[in-house]
Amino acid sequence: MKKILLITYDFPPAMSGVRRVIKFVKYLPEFGWQPIVLTVKTARTFLQDDRPLQEITKQGVPVYRCGSLDPYRLSEKCIRRRGPEKEQGAREQQVRRASTSGRGVMRFLRRWFFIPDDRVLWVPFAVIAARRIIHEHNPAVVYTTSYPNSTHLVGLRLRRRHPVKWVADFRDGWVQNPIFFDPPTVLHRSVSAALERRVVRRADLVITVSEPITRHCCQLVPGHEEKCMTIPNGFDDDDFRDLTRTPHDKFTITYTGTLFGQRTPEPFLRAIAQLLEEEPDMRATLQVLMFTRLDAKMMQLIKRRQLDDVVHVCDFVSYQEALQQQVNADVLLIMIPDGANTNIMVTQKVFEYLRARRPILALVPDGVCRQLIDETRAGASVYPADIPEIKQAILTFYARWRRNELAVPPWDRLSDYSRRQLTNQFASRLNSILSLDK
Repeated sequence: MKKILLITYDFPPAMSGVRRVIKFVKYLPEFGWQPIVLTVKTARTFLQDDRPLQEITKQGVPVYRCGSLDPYRLSEKCIRRRGPEKEQGAREQQVRRASTSGRGVMRFLRRWFFIPDDRVLWVPFAVIAARRIIHEHNPAVVYTTSYPNSTHLVGLRLRRRHPVKWVADFRDGWVQNPIFFDPPTVLHRSVSAALERRVVRRADLVITVSEPITRHCCQLVPGHEEKCMTIPNGFDDDDFRDLTRTPHDKFTITYTGTLFGQRTPEPFLRAIAQLLEEEPDMRATLQVLMFTRLDAKMMQLIKRRQLDDVVHVCDFVSYQEALQQQVNADVLLIMIPDGANTNIMVTQKVFEYLRARRPILALVPDGVCRQLIDETRAGASVYPADIPEIKQAILTFYARWRRNELAVPPWDRLSDYSRRQLTNQFASRLNSILSLDK
């Protein structure tokens, strides 16, 4: 069985940004590839879910961890030194308070000094650890995945010194990233663009999660476009196998996941408030469940518009519990802001929503996500700031719920997004890049 070293900053027990890699890890052995993982040491201050890591451990997959001097690791160490070990919730609150109070300073440092991103101080540790793993396991392929983009710098360093094939996986855009790419000067932008171009040109295979990102990468390697391909995110049927739908008593709109950057529920909340003013009888039969964290501004909006009895902010839950809540919902909510390059965004969450087989209310701009919702007939796509249209979409879903006529996405349009099938495509391309040397 051929070996592949997967280098990723995000990995369980962390909850964010891990799903794509752990599904590759799960299914690659079925197609002749033995995964080995290199990631950063666990920061116990952040949201965690141990179940995926336990499953990987049962598979016998070697997982190596190395240190880092990035700000997130350093903030964890500072908090730990303040006193004895605390409950996870208390530690998370400390991190949130620290990150809020120092947000301006961190944003300044991130934009001006951390290139390509604020995890770049992980790179030297990861390179040293990866070289040891390569000498011990002799993998045929090294895989790096972003965000953070600095992970690809590890691949660049390894490619220079070791005779291995290299796959660069873009889970997000680099210079196209609408959330994290915010260079303060033309020079900063040029340096990041040069690094991105070098990664795409040096990698043996470039995979991305959406066609616009793939097209952008193709433009960086004229004459070699064939080495760039799209492998979208997807869903794993195994994650849903033991879930049984338990409907709510009320018409329930559910959101699960993080809210950061420009992503905001404000237009949705304002639409709900206006709808209840116009249709007060709906208050008794409507609820919104948001398994996330809202900032003080949004919490004040909920209180000021008297939505406390309708909008329930439930904080984060484990991945499996989030899937259960999705299955139980009547309508699932997804939000992508309108702005520069947001057309490339298609979140992992939308594929979970599709597999949950519940209608989706997608507050999204023109782009990949809207196209996916429309092609799969999964629900209603509304522009993210169009409050009248958001209200109308909710009313339409509500009327169908009252008639017990809520439609679910047809299954024949979803099978292409099975994680097993997508990993098979990935493994086939891995075999192709190895065969080029024969």
